[in-house]
Amino acid sequence: MIYFLTYVISGFCNIIILMIVIQAIMSWFVPMFPDSLRRVYNGLDMVTDPFIRPFRRLTQRFTYSIGIDFSPLIAIIAIQMVNRLIIILMYAFFR
Repeated sequence: MIYFLTYVISGFCNIIILMIVIQAIMSWFVPMFPDSLRRVYNGLDMVTDPFIRPFRRLTQRFTYSIGIDFSPLIAIIAIQMVNRLIIILMYAFFR
């Protein structure tokens, strides 16, 4: 049972990370998108925004001075850390 939960949690985190990466790459090309791809981008933005927004607030001042938004990268690192922490705690308590 613990292996299944670990697999599901890791899979969910990997899907969120993949969506953040795709959304970040697509954000570079938004002005060139036709309407159908803009809907895909907006959908990805709606799903990934709750994960990125807290880090965007932390890096807001830095982003405006440099012009590069590092909040997706920080969100990915945080998601990976939380994923590993949950798995470690699951193995520690449920073995």
